[in-house]
This record gives sequence, C-alpha cells and structure tokens, in this order.
Amino acid sequence: MASKRSKQSAPGPVSAASLLPDDIVEAILLRLPASSTFRFRAVCRSWAALLSSPGFANAYARKRGASKFLFFAPSPGGATAVYSCRQGGEGAELLFTVDGLRPDFLLVSSKPCNGLVLLTDTRSCSYWVCNPSTGEFRRLPQQRRARGGLSSAGLAYDDLTRQHKVVHLFCHEEGGYPGCEVYTLCNPSRQWRPASAGGVPKRLRDVATCALVFEAAVTKVPPVFANGRLHWQIYPHMDIDHDLFRDTVAYPYYRVAVLCFSIADEAFSQVAGPAVDDMCCELEDTSPAVPLHLVELQGSLCMVRDLRHLPHEESLMEVWALRDYRASAWALVHRVAMTPHVAGGLHDPRFLTVIGSSFARGRREKNIVLLIATSRHKVHAYHPATGEVQTVLDVPEGVVGLQGESVAGLRLGLYEDSLARTGGQSRRQMEVASALTEILLRLPIKSIAHCALVCKEWHTLIESEGFVTSHLLANRRQRRKVMMVTNGRARKNFFGFMPVDAWLGAPPNSLLLVDEKVVVCSKPCHGLNLISASSDDYLCNPCTGSIRCLGVRGKMLHYKDHQPSRRNVGLGFDRLTREHVAVEISHFVGGAPVCMVKTSCAEYWSRVGDPPMPVTDMPPAHVDGTLYWMSSEPEAEQARDRFVVAFHILTRAFSVFPCQPCGGTGDPFLVELEGALALVLGNGEENVLRIWMMREHGTWVNSYNISLDKHPEFSLRRRQVTVPLEVVAGDDSSSRILLNTGRALGYYDTRTGAIDVVYSLDQLQLNRCNQLAFPILCEESLCRIQDDEQPDHVAPPLWDEGRQRDDGGADVSGRYIFRSCEKGGCQGPAAAYSSCCRRALCRECHLLCDEHTVDSFLHAQMPPGTPRSVKGIAEMLQLPLEHPSVPGPEYCYYYSMRDEDEDDVGRHVFVALKDLVRDRQPRRVIECGYRTDGKVVRETWVHRYHAHDEGNF
Repeated sequence: MASKRSKQSAPGPVSAASLLPDDIVEAILLRLPASSTFRFRAVCRSWAALLSSPGFANAYARKRGASKFLFFAPSPGGATAVYSCRQGGEGAELLFTVDGLRPDFLLVSSKPCNGLVLLTDTRSCSYWVCNPSTGEFRRLPQQRRARGGLSSAGLAYDDLTRQHKVVHLFCHEEGGYPGCEVYTLCNPSRQWRPASAGGVPKRLRDVATCALVFEAAVTKVPPVFANGRLHWQIYPHMDIDHDLFRDTVAYPYYRVAVLCFSIADEAFSQVAGPAVDDMCCELEDTSPAVPLHLVELQGSLCMVRDLRHLPHEESLMEVWALRDYRASAWALVHRVAMTPHVAGGLHDPRFLTVIGSSFARGRREKNIVLLIATSRHKVHAYHPATGEVQTVLDVPEGVVGLQGESVAGLRLGLYEDSLARTGGQSRRQMEVASALTEILLRLPIKSIAHCALVCKEWHTLIESEGFVTSHLLANRRQRRKVMMVTNGRARKNFFGFMPVDAWLGAPPNSLLLVDEKVVVCSKPCHGLNLISASSDDYLCNPCTGSIRCLGVRGKMLHYKDHQPSRRNVGLGFDRLTREHVAVEISHFVGGAPVCMVKTSCAEYWSRVGDPPMPVTDMPPAHVDGTLYWMSSEPEAEQARDRFVVAFHILTRAFSVFPCQPCGGTGDPFLVELEGALALVLGNGEENVLRIWMMREHGTWVNSYNISLDKHPEFSLRRRQVTVPLEVVAGDDSSSRILLNTGRALGYYDTRTGAIDVVYSLDQLQLNRCNQLAFPILCEESLCRIQDDEQPDHVAPPLWDEGRQRDDGGADVSGRYIFRSCEKGGCQGPAAAYSSCCRRALCRECHLLCDEHTVDSFLHAQMPPGTPRSVKGIAEMLQLPLEHPSVPGPEYCYYYSMRDEDEDDVGRHVFVALKDLVRDRQPRRVIECGYRTDGKVVRETWVHRYHAHDEGNF
C-alpha cells in the first residue's frame, strides 16, 4: 500500500511552459498564426481557457497586420477557391474552397472586418462569411424577399456588443421602397431581422436607391466599414432605366454624397462629399471604369477620385479623408501621379482600387504606403513621400485561371490573422469532411443514399453542390448505363426508369411501355436528362428517379394562341451560371421558327431570338456547351446544301456553318459520340450507315461505316431511323456502337460486323405490337433538379392606375378574367391548377393528371369559366369579363361580387396560386374593381393585400 501511495504522489514531468510566467506565455501565443492558436487549445485546460477568452481574442485582434494578400479564383465544380500569398506573389497557398459560390458573380470586400470577410454571389444574392486565417466559413440564411431588384450587403463590427453584423440594403424592381435588414453572427436565432431604427427613413429613400444603382452599375465595391459605420458611395449624373423604379425616385442625383449606417444605433444618415467644383462629371466611354470609390485608411473613411484620361494637365488619383461627419468636412491627404513614366503599371488598367495602406519598412510611422489594386490582378505599393511605385503582388494568370483583365469587381483583398468565429466549419472539420468525401465517392450510388441517413453532418455533406459535382466528375470516365423509360403510373409519376436487365426479366404488362407515341430522350448532360413528349418536356435524373415537368409558363405569350406544328427540344449546360438549360425551336404553319429557353431554376420560358433557318425533327446534339441541329431540306431543288445550326448556351446566340459530308443525299442528323459532334448519313439502297466525326478546325472524317444487310431488325429498308447512341471502346482496337431503332437495341462490333441484340420488340411477347421502346443513356449522378417555384411576392398587374376614356367611360379592354386549359391545344375552361404539370387544366385533363400524381395537395380547384358562371357574372352582377389589370399567371380567378354599401361598385378577386395550392392563410389577393353607372363602366382600379379569404365557390 505504501508503494502505491508513493507512486500516486510522485510528481510528473514539469513542462517548460509551466515554468514561464503567464504574461510571457500569452505574449508568445499572441505572435502565433491563428491556425496554430486554434490547435494549441488542445494542449491543456489552462491554454484552452486562455485562448478561448474574449480578452485574448481582443488582444490578438489589436496586433493584426496586412503582410499577406487574399485572392479568389475559380475551382472545379463552380466553386470558389480562396488563396493567400505574401508580397511578391510567391508561395500561394490554397486556404479553402467555398462550395456553391460562383466566381463569375463574386463580390468581395478588399479589407477584412476584424479578420472576417464577406463574400457575395450577386446573381443569387447569397452571402458567406469566412475567416481566411482559420479556414472557418459559413453561408448565411437566404433572405425571404422578392427576387430581382438591387441588393448590397456589408460586414461590420459592433464595439459595444463585440459582435459582427451583416447589413443588407435592398430595393425591389416592383416599385417598392428601399429596405434594410440585419444579421448578427453567432446569434442563436440565426435569422435576418429589420434594422432596429426602422429601416431607411423617407428623406433618404432616394439616396439609398442611388447608392444601390451606383454599386451595381459602376463600382462593384461593397459598402466600406469605418468609424463604426457602413458607407455607400453616391455618384450623380447617372443614366439608368427609369422604368426600374417608382416615379418618385428623384433621378439623377446631383451631388456626390455618402450614405452612412451606424452599427450601434442601426440608423441611416447622409454626409456630403468634398466641396470641389469638378468632383464628378458625366460618365463617358473615355472615363475610368470606377471614377469614385470609398476605402478605409488608418481608421478614417477616404474617398478616392480616379482622374486618369480626363482633360487635366496631369493624370492623377486623389485621396480625400473625412474629418467631421456633422460638418461634412473633408481634407485632401494624397495626390498620386499617374503619368506613364512615373507609374506605368497604374496608368493603363481598366480600373484602380485603393484597398488599404501599410507602413514603409525602416521609415517613420507617418510614411504610409498606399496599396493600389488593378483590374489586371496586380497590387502596387505607392509611397506618397517619394512617388515611388513597386509591384508587390502579381497573380499569375495560368495558376488560378483568372482572366487577363477583370471587367467587374476585384478578386483581391488583404489578409488579417484573427480568432473571430463565424459559427461555420473550422479547418479541422473541413479536413475530416474532405477525407469522408474521398471515402463516399468510392461507394455505389445506392450506398451513398443510405449514408445520407446516418446523421445530419453526413446528409449535409452528401447534399452539398461540391459533393454532387465531385461525384459526377469521379464517375465521368465510367461507362454510361442504359435504362428503359417505362410508364410511371405504378409510382404515380410521369415516367419510370428500369435497368435493361430488369426490364427484360419483368413479366409482360402494359407498364413496361410508355403511353406517349413519340418520346425523345436526350443524352446525359451534367448528370441530368431531358425527356420530350408530344406536348411537354421533363427534366429527370434516371439514377435517382426524380423528374419534373418544365411546364408551359411563358410559352403562351410567344405561341399567340397557336400551337406549334412541331417542336424540337435539346438540353445543355451553362458553365457560367451552373444551370441546365432547355432550348426549344418551335415551328408554326406559315410562320418563322421561334427559339425559347428555360433554365433549371427559372420560372418561365423566355424567347431568345429566331433561328436563322428551319431545322429537322431530329433532336439536337450537345457538345461542349453548344447545341447542334441539322437544317431542314431546302425547298428549292437547285439548292441542295445542308447546314448545321448551332446555339451557344453561354451567349444565347445562333451560328450556322455548312455541312459538307451531306452531299445533298439522304436524311442526315447529328449526334454526340466520343465527346465530339457526329454526322449520321443513312443510305437505304446500300443499307449502310455512315458516321462522320468533326475533328479540329471543323474538318469531317468518315470514322465508321455500318453495314446492316445481315441485320433485319436494324435495316434501313424498313423505313426506320437507326440512331447510334454510344461508342464503347473494346479490349482490342475494335469498338462497339450501340444502335437503337425504337423497336430494337443492340451493339454493333466494328471489327466483325456482328450485332449483339439486347432486345427486339418483335421477339418479346407484348400486347401492343406497334408500340416503341425508349432506352435512355444515363450516368451515375446525384444531381438534384432545382426548384423553379414562383417567389413569395405579389406579382404586379399589367396596369396599376385606372384608365378613362374621352367620352367619360372607363376603358375596360384588357385580359379575360378566366383561364383556359393549357394542355396541348385543349381550350376548355380551366378548373384546376396542377403543380406537377405546372399548368391550369380543364376537368377532363385534370382527371388524366390524377393518374400520375401521388399527392392530392398538388392540385388546387379554381372556378372555371363555364357558360353558367360567365352568364351569372354578366347578367346577375352586370360586370365585364375583362379588366385592364388582370394579374399574370401567378394568380387565378377567385370570385366576383358587388359591394354591399355601394351598389355601383363591383370587383373581380384573384388569389395567388401558390397560396391556393398550399391552402395557406392569409392569402395574397388582388382586386380588380369597377365603378359603374348602369351598364357603363366609369372607372377601374386595382388593389393588392393579404387577407384570410376562403372564397365563395
């Protein structure tokens, strides 16, 4: 027992840190980088308490410096990579990658706020807050506001509460006033809230709108934080679209000013700009791209004037510092000469931005150095005392994939060591997630789906855009799968998908074949496929079984009440926006073809122009961001040339080039094979299928000649189209080409000429002998189909004001209050709205829709415009059936009524379809009203509101 007690009381080894005084240990730890400081929390409890204390974090923040730079570059999968490097551009280090942040729409503050940086995706109005020194970042919750309009956000630090805040200033396109909301980091609620002072005051609404316009159109610079305030630059003499805002917005604004937002009070104020006669001028082509911008230098707010290329004796850049907010007093502190022989690197770039300052080494503290970033991804250090200019950072173009010169905001910024927390993932957590990702990518897709049920962290990782893209790239080299499109009635869906082996082994039944006569299946495009039927198009992922109807919203405007005689639809992928794009070319009897597009997250089909010439009925081929159609056969016999019609997804533009191999014979069509554009020529007399591949510089090469004499199921003499779907490389020099006729599927061996038949409907015992089978190629993919649901805002009507005629009566000409069925040429009165089909349907078409939907709440009953209801409104209520302000397709007719207090007042009431489908109260309602004198309408108006309204039908 004595020996045990002696062992327990024996002192352990003494660490060197325990022998040092606490203040010395703290001084040492303050000199460590933030990433090391986080790791040292695991040394012992005393260090963990010290390094986690607010006092240590504040002391660490006071010693921070800007010896390094940040730059942001594209990363595979549409993400943004964050790099750090020291002066000189050497030793670039990848810090982390932000998933879902598209670099082409990136807006970033050049100077951190207590070490944190706010990143903005300007297209989706999404925000991320990150700490580059610790690698921690998080995405802020999406704002619940209307889409569109102008938006700006800035990151600030409240010294009183010691919290970071994100301030969001916005203005809707619909004519609303500017609004403001605030998000506090590390707040348990994790929600946006209105500014405590009540938002933008009435006297500053025009000023706030001008600030938003200037940031969006010119500077591309977020608001600047200094002296406990966020600041927006206001520039006068700007020409903008006056239809974008209300008529009450006083444009143009005639003086330079600054809009301020106090972080402590959360209140807005205004500061006048420097009192200089030529402070600004009209924006012209010869003007600098960013003539005026704000920056924080040495704790003061500064305004920078870029006076290059202006009619001055000397090309300059001026820096004005704000000395007094109340008096709007400014002082000129720096004049930077921009003559080519003094500052050659600063004279020619598209725009310059002062991103911060530092002190010259070995010099007195008053000799500061201005850090000036350019649109060419360079940073120059300017010494005001000597006029010397040095290049301290030159980001190599080939290293990170940046363009030669940026046309928008900078992708450069300063780096600050900080221990500030964002509430997101730390670098250690990201390393664990990276290792888990590598493991999950090696599993089959069904196992990955099961792993998503393990815990929330795994589910979030698997659902992230980065993991989905990594999984798609990892499986890109694998052989594509062949699945069969089946009838979807068994699962209450549009279509079903089965592997070929399971389809062949299933007992013969009506569900194995599709009811539609013509179904066109595209090849996989970035993980998704497009299925086109007679009147609808469906975006789907055959591996996961998800499918969504693209609907017809927006098409009716271009159809002009006439259904197209034929449609040709293809699927592409926009690499810039990371969206799938469906492109339709519609042909009308006696009219020119029309082209419309719909992205995977857009609400409407939109017209992008007219194709240069008609195209054939064969679907297009998608190769490297471009869709290719074959032109229709010329009507004139002497003109036998055929052309390829190309549509570029990124630019939304058409081009045409001749197709020399056609030779004026046969019915050629285009497909994608081996990642290249292929032309297929069928000769029925020779029963030979010739495949020409387009190589570099637009040259065509006859790559394959397929003889079909010995294969009657694939013979061209049966007046069928034999389509090559895929080329599969064999073990030797031969290849196998997958051929599909609609009734037979098989692999053609290029070496032996034999066909390995997968199936032939002539040999299968199916009830419907004339029916076709539809195979579809797919790739292992977890890609989700983005939601294009209409937003939660009230759609503006066509006109908001009442209209009067010269004879004293009101002009009631406008849109019919009832909707017609939108199902493939059916013009019956719409009686229900189907969310799955994305259209209004009559009673007969609604019954057909019920066959493929499993959720009854996807349908909403709506009053139909039957002869009985039309007669009741016209005779009993004596109201017109048209109104100039009938709302758009987001609303449907609800009911009509006469006012009980005023007999001469009547109204038609419309309700938001989204609220009606979800049975949500209160509902967004629009009243289209009349004031009548007998049968004469004297006045019309429109009124919008939210109300608990159950209707009366």
